Amino acid sequence: MLSQEIDRASAKDELARIDGILTSPYLLIGGLAVQQYDTTRVSKDIDLICDFATIQGLLGSLYPSKDWQISDHTNDDYRPSYHISHRHAQQGEIVFGPKVKERGNYEFLDWVELGEEAIPFEHKGSKFPNILVPLPHALAYSKLVSVVGRNASHEEKIRQDLNDLSSLTNHKLFNLAEFWDLIKRHDPSGSLREQFRDRSSRFSDVLKKSCLHDLTTLFFGTKLLSIEQLGILEASVPGLVRVMVVADRIEKPEGSLSRAVEDNFAKNVKYLFLVSGSKAVGERDGYYKLFEAYQKMKNPSQELIDIKALPFEWDDYPIIFYHCTNGGSSAVMAFRGTELKEGITEHYERIPTEFAHTISKTLLADAPKELALSAMPSRGAFDKGANILLDAT
Repeated sequence: MLSQEIDRASAKDELARIDGILTSPYLLIGGLAVQQYDTTRVSKDIDLICDFATIQGLLGSLYPSKDWQISDHTNDDYRPSYHISHRHAQQGEIVFGPKVKERGNYEFLDWVELGEEAIPFEHKGSKFPNILVPLPHALAYSKLVSVVGRNASHEEKIRQDLNDLSSLTNHKLFNLAEFWDLIKRHDPSGSLREQFRDRSSRFSDVLKKSCLHDLTTLFFGTKLLSIEQLGILEASVPGLVRVMVVADRIEKPEGSLSRAVEDNFAKNVKYLFLVSGSKAVGERDGYYKLFEAYQKMKNPSQELIDIKALPFEWDDYPIIFYHCTNGGSSAVMAFRGTELKEGITEHYERIPTEFAHTISKTLLADAPKELALSAMPSRGAFDKGANILLDAT
């Protein structure tokens, strides 16, 4: 007896039946297509791109009503999701979710272009000439578009899309230049990329699985990062345990940086703010309260925020330190703002590791003063955390 939904081997058998009826090639996308490049991918849905007449022909030929029962779970001719079950035999449910050509191309996505140089689907040593699978870079691009197009509340589906994207970028047939060309042709304004960064920043653990994630570290060096890019990085630093911000005063984070702070609170990441002595007292009723509110929403039971007054005025560029641990070892990474502003600047540059160690050690050795804030939690956990950071440097 099969599972409630048709298993992936049986789904491929169904594709063989479909291939035998089709008279011309059609494109297959979705999980079954990804399986051609990632054997660990589990999917039972049949996602063909075809016109409405072809869909009706397939349903009528393969699943006659005498033996099969068909229901459309969306009741939408442009976005159907047919669930098909046998009336008499104990066979798992077939899920057939075609993309109807009459609906037109999706935003940022052209079906014809997606199918360029597509290859036949393979199963049990046979190639299906009428069922084609996009090359890895084209399929990966479709997943990028899918991440942006999904409802933000469908986190599991977004996570799966990002998993697919990551595995496809690691395949030997993935062509980075072709992938980039697809993005440039369909996203000249950069809006797709911006939306993708915004949506994917919450799933940094998935993106780390892609070789492209590690490849970008080759280009960090002293290259300038925008505040949005820094926010994405802050959300994805592996083994992050503490963020230390040194500035004249605290400013409100926005965009990806704001989301990174919220997510890090949920991960028990501590935040330490070192600010100018003359500004510190005023900060307790300013943006510090905003960070406190973030923590109460995400992780109210932990002590994750501390603010200390430097024994002097900080009239230098703001600096952000990231303290990470991995397998018992510790490391500090730091970025310095490029403008002499009070808190947050538009761009940041990487500080060489040896300088980051020296600066953080010096700052903490100068014994920043505690602030008597009635709303602030006990100091013990923060002092211990500061010592960890000092020891790591």
